[in-house]
Amino acid sequence: MKLCRFVVDDDPRPRAGVFHDGKIYETDGEKALGVHAPDTVQLLTPIGHAASLRLFPWDGGPFVYGNPGAIGPPEFEVLFSETDAAGCDVFLAAVLGSTEREATPQEAERIILGYSILVAFSDGRRGDRYAPGYVLGPFVVTPEDLPGGVASLKGRLHLGEEMVASVDVGAPRLGFPEMIQAASRGGDVREGDIIAAGPIPGLSLPEADRSLRDGDDVIAVIEKLGALGARIRL
Repeated sequence: MKLCRFVVDDDPRPRAGVFHDGKIYETDGEKALGVHAPDTVQLLTPIGHAASLRLFPWDGGPFVYGNPGAIGPPEFEVLFSETDAAGCDVFLAAVLGSTEREATPQEAERIILGYSILVAFSDGRRGDRYAPGYVLGPFVVTPEDLPGGVASLKGRLHLGEEMVASVDVGAPRLGFPEMIQAASRGGDVREGDIIAAGPIPGLSLPEADRSLRDGDDVIAVIEKLGALGARIRL
């Protein structure tokens, strides 16, 4: 399933649904409440407020904490201070569905609610690499919709209509169960936590020899996970 959250015109209340066959089926978790065309809703981050954000290097190593309060929804306007070094990195993200401590890899795999795309925005002149923030979405795709896992997926990075990068995503050196196991040592991982691996090799700017500019529309596409967009403001 492709899980999502959204609002409709003139109603600020977040709603939940499932994206299927080009439509969003609204649900309260037990029964269907309605059907919406995607162009009649505004997508939110696919989870409410992440309890924490942990960023693991793609090639292995310890994680660092990101700022979950800086996560925006699809089509978010990302605001930079004036800079000539604006960039972005694309991550694969796992969203957790329950709480665990000292998890084994088998236990860790069972608590993955699903996978999503995380784009992290960077200002090369600042010490905090991802100070401008992140976008997450557009969906959380549950594991049964990814029978080959995440290693077989293809990814692309677009600036507006221009494709600037295309790669086979491959697999991070640590699998997501092993990342969750590492994150749960000596403390809880909780429902709504985000475990992200990246940057995905080849899906970064300025790897594509281009810094972001005011008005750029950044679109990260990962096969089966969807297309996640953001607009840059400098």
